[in-house]
Amino acid sequence: MPTEGGTDFPNVVAVVCRTNPRMLLENAAASAIDVIRPLRQTAASPLVQVTADYKTVSIHQESLKRLQTALIAKQAFKGMATGAPSAAFTDALKAFQRKEGIPVTGLPDIDTFIRAIVKR
Repeated sequence: MPTEGGTDFPNVVAVVCRTNPRMLLENAAASAIDVIRPLRQTAASPLVQVTADYKTVSIHQESLKRLQTALIAKQAFKGMATGAPSAAFTDALKAFQRKEGIPVTGLPDIDTFIRAIVKR
């Protein structure tokens, strides 16, 4: 997973279950794995801290770089894909989240990853 916490996968499974209430849990988990497969870490990467509005998440540096690259391609971020957090990147994340209709946190959460990288 791109982030350090262990809640991303259960949250994706919960969304699949809410979207498909008749689906078996096992099928929802398999579906969630398919959704997040493009986000998988393929190599070790140090964790970096991203802070916005007094909240902080730990994220793998390479995942942050991938997210920055995706937002640059979508013309949502005008900076460089360095894998380092910045105020400009936080502002770009908030604008992207607002445009996508997801909670505006300024943090690189799983919803933002899915919208930016998986759903092109």
